[in-house]
Amino acid sequence: KRIPDGDVVFYVEGEKDADRLINEGLLATTAGGAGDWRDDMVTQLTGAKEVVVLVDADKAGRDSGSRVAKAIRENLPSTTVKLFDFYPERDDGKDVSDWLSEGHTAAELVKMVEGLPVWDGTPLRNPDNVEVEGDDDEDVEVSPTSQSYPVDVIPSPLRDVILAIQYDVQAPLELIAQSVLATAALAAQAGYAVDDNGYVTYLNQFYLTVAEPSEGKTVIDNYVLASLRAFQKDLCEMHNRLLKDYESAKREAEKAGLTEPTPPRLPYILYSDVTREGLINCLGNGLDFAGLFSDEGGEFFGGYSLQKERVTQTISTLNKLYSGSLINSTTKKSGVIALEDKRLTAHFMIQSVVLRTIFSTPAFEGQGFLNRFLIAAPESTLGYRVDRVRKYHNSKEKETFDALLRRLLGGLDKNALLRGEPIRVKTLPISTDVRRIIGVFYENVQLAMRAGGRYYRIRSYAERCREHTLKLAGLFAAVNNHERLELDDVTSAIELVGWYLEERLRLTEYYGINSLEDAVEEVIEQIKEKAVNGVLSVKQITEEVQKQGYGCKEETIGRVL
Repeated sequence: KRIPDGDVVFYVEGEKDADRLINEGLLATTAGGAGDWRDDMVTQLTGAKEVVVLVDADKAGRDSGSRVAKAIRENLPSTTVKLFDFYPERDDGKDVSDWLSEGHTAAELVKMVEGLPVWDGTPLRNPDNVEVEGDDDEDVEVSPTSQSYPVDVIPSPLRDVILAIQYDVQAPLELIAQSVLATAALAAQAGYAVDDNGYVTYLNQFYLTVAEPSEGKTVIDNYVLASLRAFQKDLCEMHNRLLKDYESAKREAEKAGLTEPTPPRLPYILYSDVTREGLINCLGNGLDFAGLFSDEGGEFFGGYSLQKERVTQTISTLNKLYSGSLINSTTKKSGVIALEDKRLTAHFMIQSVVLRTIFSTPAFEGQGFLNRFLIAAPESTLGYRVDRVRKYHNSKEKETFDALLRRLLGGLDKNALLRGEPIRVKTLPISTDVRRIIGVFYENVQLAMRAGGRYYRIRSYAERCREHTLKLAGLFAAVNNHERLELDDVTSAIELVGWYLEERLRLTEYYGINSLEDAVEEVIEQIKEKAVNGVLSVKQITEEVQKQGYGCKEETIGRVL
């Protein structure tokens, strides 16, 4: 139903609250629960003079209310938006119906919101150090946790499969979302890219997810990768047929003294445990795109390729594959190999102890390797699961997701792939208006990266926010079957990248991790006073670094010098 022009509309969470306000004589609407809002719903509010978003008193309610207000503010310039939290100090889900049941009236509500300022764009935050009542009636402080994952901004084919798998496996939402996004990126990276004013950004992405044993890592990967494994199986079968033809043609060429024919390309798109040399060989003699997926990512980060004498080369190679840069390599088996415009998507699932080690390893930070990852470390759901019949394998969501992956790969001729013919990439342009929105987001993050700003401690990571936004927006555009990056693709990507920035900041603070840059700055500040006439010896610097106990001593000493 269309909103009458000039009316004030109350947006609430859930039909119960909407019905309650309507019965009180107010104009109210809802999209459903906290996770049901989509930005394209904002058009239903066109014509409203003012929208007052009334949030539920919990993290999901405040996050959802902030997203609704943001969508209205950005898409309906003639509509003012206000955001109201009835219980700012609570985290128990109380809402407007509870407030009215306490004896308040609709007239009080109308008068109260009239005095509210127009929302300035600042998201609502949960109260710090929320306390819950324990069995012994003592107050227990809740440990720091991540903010609510914004699954509702993810396009519906991906969001629906995330929620369907969560119903089955009951694993953390972030863990499932990381796997689904990485799988979609692997499929889309081959045939799609973003045209950023003449500069091509591929859609491949790197994901890193913390998940403890028995969390469901293998089951989730089996769910989401099934279609791509089937695609790879078809490639292998076709490769075997082409290989027989090649061997026959090779024998004929040898008899006739002709040039040896070209063998078919290797048929693999999925790898789980491969050395740097093996990956270069596979990509050099295989397809132009691949996925490196491991539900035991600790084996990769602690394995052969990342041992001390090889780590720099391996990270350099992976960094170049992330950006599609030229890689020249010489291997004993294949000789000289030149890789260019190859696309690699990676997803590593690791345990928390591995994450701490990764953060404290100078090579990962020093070469910007970790800055390329979208990292999530969700709370475990072990101990909170129930016995239920799994439905995913016969679900509409699985069917839709499989069809999506086939569409993203649909432009790829398997025969042409194995014969090494170039892949035709569909580039998605960006309009001036949409680029301006990305620019505003990037510049706001830049301000937060300054000394004393929110993202100062993670400034090297935050610097890549624009690139992450383009890659995610391009993926969403491909999923939505758009011809260009649309507004909803970009706003959704910005919200998701904002979550990853906060998550990286949370992990940095939670683990007490100092970046290499911070370690260097701290050492310099501490040894300044010990300098005699501005001079310090290498021994003095070394001793100071040793005293501080940094895990990256050699690298820190080098940077200080």
